[in-house]
Amino acid sequence: MRQIVFVEKHLRIRLAQFLDQLQMPWRFSEHSQRADFELRIGNSVILGEVLLSRSSVHFHDKIQRLKAAAQQANRIPLLAAPSLSSERQDYLRGQGICYVDLSGNAWIKAPGVLIEQRSNEKS
Repeated sequence: MRQIVFVEKHLRIRLAQFLDQLQMPWRFSEHSQRADFELRIGNSVILGEVLLSRSSVHFHDKIQRLKAAAQQANRIPLLAAPSLSSERQDYLRGQGICYVDLSGNAWIKAPGVLIEQRSNEKS
């Protein structure tokens, strides 16, 4: 349990580092009934889930639940994980799901916002 809390904390720190690059206000809230967290960037609301497992089953399950919740609530979906391979990053982009990981990879696309960064680290 301590490791999960540690990883989630560092994912939120990494996400904050990317968001600090924006020239607009943002706010993070852990009080969401639909997902692990909600993030407001300007007028957009991002619904975020944290994926701690490398399992393909967990990955696809998390994506389906995130997409359904985001669509139902008219939110932008985002997946945060310790590490995302380039294949998973490409898949998430193709599905229209934003992402961030601890390796320095991020793709966050919302109205008026585009953060795109790929790390040289192998995931």
